[in-house]
Amino acid sequence: MFAKNSGFTAVAVISLALGTGANTAMFSAADALLLRPLPVASPGELVNIGSDFFNSFSRFTVMSYPNYIDIRDRSASFNGLLAFASVTTGFAAQPGALPQMTVGMVVSRNLFDVLGVAPQFGRSFGPMKIELPAATPWWS
Repeated sequence: MFAKNSGFTAVAVISLALGTGANTAMFSAADALLLRPLPVASPGELVNIGSDFFNSFSRFTVMSYPNYIDIRDRSASFNGLLAFASVTTGFAAQPGALPQMTVGMVVSRNLFDVLGVAPQFGRSFGPMKIELPAATPWWS
């Protein structure tokens, strides 16, 4: 019967293959994001603090850097506090090459210490020295 209706058979087989593949992909994503604990020292003790910001598409939790510094330095409620922000930027493998858009994160240097993990490659972040130019008054 399948040989007589080869068009129907092809559509049925392709539909089953796509359905099985989509189901496997969705379960893999749900397993990685929802069912397994985060690979950090104490995943149940992590909290996200900040103010909720809504736009027409999604919700963000935001906090200014001065507020982060203030809470980090004055809080006795947290074992540690880290800051992070998602960024999208272009990176090129070679100088002069066309940059490719890449999604990454800007994080505070205590990221690994607070999460209780070690970097998989290389070393952790060291102290950073930033020298700002002398401020020029606006009236000069």
